[in-house]
Amino acid sequence: MLNSQDYFDKHLLRLGSELRDLWQRRYLRVPLSEPIQRGWRRFHVLTAKAENRADKDVLLALLEHIGTVRFRNSPDFRKKRGRGRRRRFVEIEQPLHELTVGEWNSLRLPEEWKPCFRQEQRCHFRVWRDTLIFANPHIFELKVEPNWITETWICDPVVEQRIAEIEGWLWHRNAMHRLDRLWGNSNRWRRLEPGRQKLLDRIARRELRRAMSNPSEADPAASARYIRISFRLIIFIFPGAAQ
Repeated sequence: MLNSQDYFDKHLLRLGSELRDLWQRRYLRVPLSEPIQRGWRRFHVLTAKAENRADKDVLLALLEHIGTVRFRNSPDFRKKRGRGRRRRFVEIEQPLHELTVGEWNSLRLPEEWKPCFRQEQRCHFRVWRDTLIFANPHIFELKVEPNWITETWICDPVVEQRIAEIEGWLWHRNAMHRLDRLWGNSNRWRRLEPGRQKLLDRIARRELRRAMSNPSEADPAASARYIRISFRLIIFIFPGAAQ
């Protein structure tokens, strides 16, 4: 037998499911009337000699998975290293992407392509994994060209209005934390809670005004040690702070 709390939780889950769907449809991709250049991009391409290879199509298909792209504000892909007289410019490294065995299986790449790779043990996030490394990286070279932006993202006003309605309903009923628990998250909305942040900002401004009006009370030699302040204790000591 369901009680009122169970019905409320079911309603929260329905709103949460709708909210997640709205977040995915929040922005629309709109083409620009004229392309805009935003920096430069460097990427891997086949060398002029590799363009005449018989397995050119296979190499181009591989390049979609192992090729990398870097962006920069200038066409000079170098960085400074050293100080003083030892300062010099060095080329920014841009190796090919290394595929783990798990990535290879998830991408379902053909087994006929594996002879193009050699398998080694590489450390990924403190875990040693079997990694496939392209055996002939000299087949590819780096190319720099302007980075043209042809599309942009804009916010859908209808979706944005519905998101504001659902979030406002949840905030008004103090149900954000309950929905967070039902989702299995912890304290994800605490940093977004508007009432708590406004109260802390108001208390901070009040203390700043008192210190500026009476500088003698401010001890410059006071300890800079971090002191944890309880939010409930602040409300108990200053009952008028929440108004």
